[in-house]
Amino acid sequence: LSTADIHKKLGVTKKAGASRADSALKELQKRYIITVCGNKRKVSADGVPYGWPANTYCLVENWVSQDWLNGAQQLTQAEAKKKILDAGCKMGNSVDRLKLSKLLFSK
Repeated sequence: LSTADIHKKLGVTKKAGASRADSALKELQKRYIITVCGNKRKVSADGVPYGWPANTYCLVENWVSQDWLNGAQQLTQAEAKKKILDAGCKMGNSVDRLKLSKLLFSK
């Protein structure tokens, strides 16, 4: 679902409830339950896309490679964080490990 789809299904608007819905989406991302997996634009009744693209979300378990999940239940929190940081630093050429850690894991 996109952010716009989620807002519509929840019946929220920018003036009433959208910020709480957006906060919930951020919390689900922090807990690695959902992740951004693309974006899409709203489509008019005529089938014409309009507006800014909105993030689309997928369940992490449906997006991440299976080998990431194998054995995940046995990892301690520290081991899981290390594995995530190792992968993030490997993906990005000049990713600062400390900054990435603060971004992902600070409260």
